[in-house]
Amino acid sequence: MTSHPSSDYVRMGYEADVVLRLGMMLMGAGTSGYRVLRGMKRAARALGFDRLDANVGVTQITCTFHRGRDFRTVVAQQHSPAVDASRIEALEDLTHHRLYAGITAEELTKMLDVIEANVVKRWNRWLLAAAASIACASFAVLNFFTPLAILLVALAAFCGQLTRAVLHSKHVHQLGCIVAAGTVASLVYFFTTEAVAAAGVADPSEFSSGYVAAVLFLIPGFPLFSALIDLARFDFEAGLSRLTYALTVITAATFTVAL
Repeated sequence: MTSHPSSDYVRMGYEADVVLRLGMMLMGAGTSGYRVLRGMKRAARALGFDRLDANVGVTQITCTFHRGRDFRTVVAQQHSPAVDASRIEALEDLTHHRLYAGITAEELTKMLDVIEANVVKRWNRWLLAAAASIACASFAVLNFFTPLAILLVALAAFCGQLTRAVLHSKHVHQLGCIVAAGTVASLVYFFTTEAVAAAGVADPSEFSSGYVAAVLFLIPGFPLFSALIDLARFDFEAGLSRLTYALTVITAATFTVAL
């Protein structure tokens, strides 16, 4: 005889999938593994699970849900880590203030649907490019660059960040976006400094250190900070995976600028 799973066991699987979706949305927005796990555990308790065991990485979550003598193990993976502070804020608000004991999986699904459909990044690509430009130029100021070098750094960073944003919107691989952005920023800085030097406006030696400042927008500060949080809590699996991701990004950017 073929045994069929009980309706309660099937229901348990649906509820587990909803909690996992919440975790994937948090992880995909770039928050630390600790926050992902904390949000998932709050949702699991609200749905009536006794315990949740989970391993959270940069692109994958593996978790087991327990209720009485029954348990369900689910795994999910995504391939494009990113940072979205607006989505993190919305999901944190949901897990802190909108969950309650006895909430149904359908209700939680609707809440996640609303966040997924309506919560978008606050700033468009032009403003983000301008912010990257100002940040890199500020670094140049702190390192006593000449006013002209600061201006060229700002221009190069603006073009590089805009390139990365455009390619990312077209779903180009993340490392490809970084390589392209670093290449554009370096070439813009190279050609503008050559033009300035050829015009006799300034000495070319004044611009030699500007390449580093022009690509500082590629440094993954958010993943590095998240890795530090996870390592501080002795969550080495999440912390080391995030640190490896950040170092991979830095290596790609460094190699591009070196070329």
